Amino acid sequence: MNDIRKRMSIFLSVAIIFNLVYFVPYSGRIVAAVGLNAQKRAKTSFGKIAEKIERLDSYGRGTYGYKAQLQVKDILEKIPKEERKSVYNYETNSQWLLLSGLKPYNKYCITADLFSGLSDHIAKDIENMFEDHKPKYIVTNSDVKIENQFVKACIKNDYINIYKNEIYTLYQLKSPD
Repeated sequence: MNDIRKRMSIFLSVAIIFNLVYFVPYSGRIVAAVGLNAQKRAKTSFGKIAEKIERLDSYGRGTYGYKAQLQVKDILEKIPKEERKSVYNYETNSQWLLLSGLKPYNKYCITADLFSGLSDHIAKDIENMFEDHKPKYIVTNSDVKIENQFVKACIKNDYINIYKNEIYTLYQLKSPD
């Protein structure tokens, strides 16, 4: 009987440690996402807790909830509606597509930098897109460090930075002069 209790005690200890390590940080992000999804005048005590969690969570950086919606809307206001089909989100967080309502310009977008480094085929697909049909606009996270040298050169040579907010940077294709 003592052996069973000892094993059960070890199992429960491991389960508790596992929960603390893996689920507590994500629970905080969920509270932040739900609580921040209200405008300031509609804040509840739940929203106030969420704001505190967001300040502690360096990964979040305002990418959840109402604040994120405002940042996406802010960028979209700089892009004419008729040109929104030509917006490539390169290295943005996943919230960009959800909140913007735009369809991906290319099948490699959110984590294209990572995947182009892992696969020559993906890197070539991205290069072909920039050579054959450049998007009129590129949106990146404002703090992104682009590793793909081809994309980095394209943005530097063919695009101008027209706007930046807390989360995103917007580039526009230079007009052919």
